[in-house]
Amino acid sequence: MPSVQPDARIRTPLANLPAAARKRFPGLIFSTHIWADDPGLRAVVANSRRLVEGDEIDGVAVHRITENGVILSFENYLVEIPVVAEWQ
Repeated sequence: MPSVQPDARIRTPLANLPAAARKRFPGLIFSTHIWADDPGLRAVVANSRRLVEGDEIDGVAVHRITENGVILSFENYLVEIPVVAEWQ
């Protein structure tokens, strides 16, 4: 049976990305966050678009929706965006 390898990328807040990567990170405005124990019920709305885990928007993939926000896959980074601190 093949083993599942954990994602080796380190999760980091958007503010901790290197300056060059932060400049390339697209402007995302989150307006809705829905978290549930069942991953199939989780969703966020960014730039007026409903997204679920695995969806992509402007070169950013929704890696995981957590109780506290969202983890986005961007280039070689996993970027944590907390619900309250970063969302408008």
